Order: sequence, then C-alpha cells, then structure tokens
Amino acid sequence: MEFVEIDNKQFVEKEIDISEIISKEELIEKINEENYEENKYYKLILIGNKKIEINTQEILNNIIYTNIIKIKDKTRLEIDLEKISNQNNLKGIFVKELLEKIEQEPEKRELIEKAIEIGILTFESN
Repeated sequence: MEFVEIDNKQFVEKEIDISEIISKEELIEKINEENYEENKYYKLILIGNKKIEINTQEILNNIIYTNIIKIKDKTRLEIDLEKISNQNNLKGIFVKELLEKIEQEPEKRELIEKAIEIGILTFESN
C-alpha cells in the first residue's frame, strides 16, 4: 500500500490566548485579524483566562474565514476557587465539594473543573 495525496490542504491547530479579551465582538475581531493560509484548514483552540461567556458555534458563524472548521474552548474562568469554597453559601459548598472530588479523582480534573465553571456561571446568572 502506498499513500496517495489527493489534496494539498493541511489541517492545523492554532492556539489563541484570550486572556485580554473583554467582549465577544473583540474575540471575533481578534480571530479575523489573524493570518490564515488558504491551503490549510484550521482548528482554533482558545486558551487563557476568560472574562466572557464563549459560544464556539456563534463565534464560528461570525468569522470571515471559511477554512476555520472548528473552535475548541480550553479557557478557564478568572476566579479564586479557594476563596469561593470558603463562603458559607450554596455556591461555596458546591465548589468545596467539587474541589474535594478533584483530590479524590485527579484523572477527572478537567471534567470536574468544567462542572465548577458551569455551576458558578449558573449561580451568577440567577
């Protein structure tokens, strides 16, 4: 067997730090200002501490480049979890329980951190 290349396009993952971004519009503008080669498909990976809620599908729908095929959100909320876990309210208890769960099951850290983020956003929206 021999590999036969039928297309000269490549798939590239590109990280974008959004720590300084303060609005959805600013994020879309930052993505649109980047240089993307026509002969490549891109998966953008958003990293850093976020100050905004991110809807990857909405962002994908509002960028000008058609060769960006996926956006992955690997950002974190800019919050002090230890400080929140010491609060004597439902949010504090929630965070404290999940931080203990991370200690018990470190292999599930990423999943539990995402649950904490969703929980905190839910508490703040109510």
